Parts: sequence; C-alpha cells; structure tokens
Amino acid sequence: MLRLPIMILSLTALVPGAPVAEAADGDCYPDWSVAAGIVEAEKLVTVDKLISGAKTSIPGDIVKTTLCEEGGKYVFRLVVRNKGSLKTVTVDAHEPFPK
Repeated sequence: MLRLPIMILSLTALVPGAPVAEAADGDCYPDWSVAAGIVEAEKLVTVDKLISGAKTSIPGDIVKTTLCEEGGKYVFRLVVRNKGSLKTVTVDAHEPFPK
C-alpha cells in the first residue's frame, strides 16, 4: 500500500514546465507541483532515482519525500519507516548516496 504515494510523487516529479519558486534558506517545498520544477531546473536527482538509491543505502521504506533548501543547497528530507519506527533522513539533492 505504501508504494502508491511514492509512485504518485515519482510521477509528479517528472512534470515538465512545473512552476519554479524561490525559498528562503531552510524552507521546504511540500507541494510537488512546485518542487518538480525546481528538480528539473536545478538538475537534481529525480524521486525515482532517489528511491532506487535509498533501497541500498537506507534501511526501511520511504513514506514521505520533501524538497528543502538548507545552507544554500537543495536537500531531500525523507521520512523513513523501519520496523515500525519513523525517522527523518536528510540527503543532498544532487548526490544523495555518494559511492
């Protein structure tokens, strides 16, 4: 059941021409119709690639993904469920899981 929201997030991240908004440092873009435009314009990792990379790097399932700006760079704040517990993980939006 958790895959449907992730699939929806993945699809909305690919919408071309989505509006791009400015954020103050530390702001987040909970609306993916706005975040998708930023992901495209800034050449950030797509949600699909983020999810596939997380499978080998983060134990658990991503239940929420939010694009944020911190310290002048973009990050993804992920809510991850692992064995019933929820935790927040922040990763770089350009290279979330360096090799």
